[in-house]
Amino acid sequence: PGATLTSRRSPRHSLRHWCGAGLLICAVVGYLGLSSALVAIRSPLGALSVSRDREARRGVSSREAVATLKEPSRSGTEAQISKFALWHGIGDLGIRLLSRLPPRLLQVALRNFEPVGSDDATIQLLRHLSDRGLVRVQSSEDHLTCATLVLDELDLKRSKFHLYGISQVEGLSHEDDGSRELPAALAESEELAAFLSNHVRLLREAEVDMESSDAFFVTAMAAFRLRDCQPVVSVLLPVVHEVGPRFVSELKPSQLAATLRFLANLGSEDKELHRLLALGLAKKVDQCGPHVLGNVSLDLARLGGAPKDALQAIASATVAKRHLFQPWQLSGVLCGMADLGYRNNGLLKAAVGYTRANIGLVAPEDAVRIVYAFATLNATEPQLLQAVSQAATWKMDRFTARQLSLLMWSFATLQYRIPRLIDYATTRAERILEDFDPQGLSNMVWALAKLGADEPAFLAAAGDVAVAQIRDFGSQELSNLVWGFAALRQRHGALMKAAAEVAESRIDSFGHQELSNLAWAYGKCRFPAPSLISAIAGAASSKMSDFSPQGLGNLAQAFFKLGYRNESVMLEISAASILKVDEMKAIDWEQVLRCIDFMDVPMEKVVENAELPSLSSGRLAECPQKALELLSLLAKREPEAEQAIGLAKALEEERQRRGKEAP
Repeated sequence: PGATLTSRRSPRHSLRHWCGAGLLICAVVGYLGLSSALVAIRSPLGALSVSRDREARRGVSSREAVATLKEPSRSGTEAQISKFALWHGIGDLGIRLLSRLPPRLLQVALRNFEPVGSDDATIQLLRHLSDRGLVRVQSSEDHLTCATLVLDELDLKRSKFHLYGISQVEGLSHEDDGSRELPAALAESEELAAFLSNHVRLLREAEVDMESSDAFFVTAMAAFRLRDCQPVVSVLLPVVHEVGPRFVSELKPSQLAATLRFLANLGSEDKELHRLLALGLAKKVDQCGPHVLGNVSLDLARLGGAPKDALQAIASATVAKRHLFQPWQLSGVLCGMADLGYRNNGLLKAAVGYTRANIGLVAPEDAVRIVYAFATLNATEPQLLQAVSQAATWKMDRFTARQLSLLMWSFATLQYRIPRLIDYATTRAERILEDFDPQGLSNMVWALAKLGADEPAFLAAAGDVAVAQIRDFGSQELSNLVWGFAALRQRHGALMKAAAEVAESRIDSFGHQELSNLAWAYGKCRFPAPSLISAIAGAASSKMSDFSPQGLGNLAQAFFKLGYRNESVMLEISAASILKVDEMKAIDWEQVLRCIDFMDVPMEKVVENAELPSLSSGRLAECPQKALELLSLLAKREPEAEQAIGLAKALEEERQRRGKEAP
């Protein structure tokens, strides 16, 4: 105990140790040096960058290769290239490109090439050469040259490869900052026309299998990516419509969804192909992930419809996989379904639960799309709306003008008023008021009016901005804007005057609902605009049968409040009201009858210009007494007519009912 133990190594042992370490270090250094040398030899950008070799190692474009094809090939390398091509199944295109390479680069090209899989060996060789910078097939011109070089020998697989390459060239694809123009030389190329014609022929003659289905998909994709080049689209899109039904069954789910997106962007109108693609996707919907489901609903909406079975399948798959969805993907499904008018209660219920559970992850754009979908489908879900409202107030500083207007439009459409949300939204809107476009500004004011939210500061500022943009407003936007101000009793004089001038200049573009809203707004504010009211009366005269009972009442009320007299138009309003007698409410009748009295139009003249309505008994409960007298005069005009007999019977029953109710 307490003794110290020491060990001593022999000199012989230490020497062996240091020698072994030295040998190991030498081996590692040697290996690294050898590897670097091999990499430098193989790589076209390696250490062999001697000045005399730089030009040779820069690569040979396919156009340069084609330009010198007629030169005699080198006898020293001809046998080597032929043996290499025979062994690997390389076609004429590959042989000709290899024959143009300098001897040193040829060895680099042949080294380490081994075709794999089922892809064509020549295509793989092109990729091999391109990856090493030995031949450039990374532009549309190079792909086109390679394709037209052996145009008569191209099969569908090679043609597909080159079409894909042409469509991928930088400058043809659409970016977020806008579309780029197609080079005029390519668009007008005779070689391109010949290649496309040959590709279309191959696609039409192809048998239905996986490879030809891929070629069909690439064709649709190329038409989409080259959509700025009308000559290309005019060739490819018709063949996509023609052969598409044959290949639908062989396409993968992602290809089916992408093809629908391509067609939507190209403005395709082939409803049968759209239907087949949607049904094909429905059969494979279990293989679709959230990304596919989130986009395909929107694309089907852009195409204008889809079979109910396909929508049911997409909705069911979304419900089953909702735990895998990101908020933007779920909102895409909901938005697409809403635009298609398809309501699936299971999907809506799942969306409510998902949104409440993940409300912290929901971005403003997603929140807006979710609540927009519920509003479009007229599905009021208080729990969802409360959750979205709370999230929106948290993130209000991130909302854009467009998102704000759509959010408020959705809550107004559902008639769901949350004062705190309105306060936050109007405060944010006032800060970014200059960012609102006419539609956004109109929607915002309309929504506040529907929700009964009087915000004087915001409305005053919004009116000023609207005056500056008044020439950009469409007919619906303009009528909704002034209607909103009038409904909130905000009489913005500059806006009303500017809106009247613009509306009068384009009155023929206003529909019956827009004319009704416009007239009601000026009547409500009692804002004098005689020339506008006269223009509204003239435009309404030719559309009187399209007006709803409320619209007819709005016209009459505006004429009365603004002191406008026009007997012929009033007779037309009266005649239209009588024809819609079973739909007219008491308030509508009162407005029409009051305007008749104001214009001193005799009842006999009203009866003379009216037609007998078709109605069943028991439909006159909303008629005031004066309206019943008017209808009684009308029934006596042609007592033998079938419609007059029915009207007289309904009038008698209504008199008896009112007699029993009288004290």
